[in-house]
Amino acid sequence: TYGRFDQATDVYGLGALAYFLLTGDPPGDSDQRLPAAQRNPVLPESATDLFARALADEKHARFATVLDFQRAFDDFAADVAAGGDT
Repeated sequence: TYGRFDQATDVYGLGALAYFLLTGDPPGDSDQRLPAAQRNPVLPESATDLFARALADEKHARFATVLDFQRAFDDFAADVAAGGDT
């Protein structure tokens, strides 16, 4: 049902794990998923875009590689550490 495993599958898995670790809840289906910043108010709004892209239903809409996701997550983590909201 999920197609073949590839970088997009890995991005989804890492995105789901990060969402769970930051919110305490699994992401669930996209039509029922609450934005991470709504589940955990300490997260900046940039969490919404990060997880929307990492957990996109369509593989082509996700980060192209795990490294791309890592870079975006690193920027997000710096934003969280700075207490900012991008």
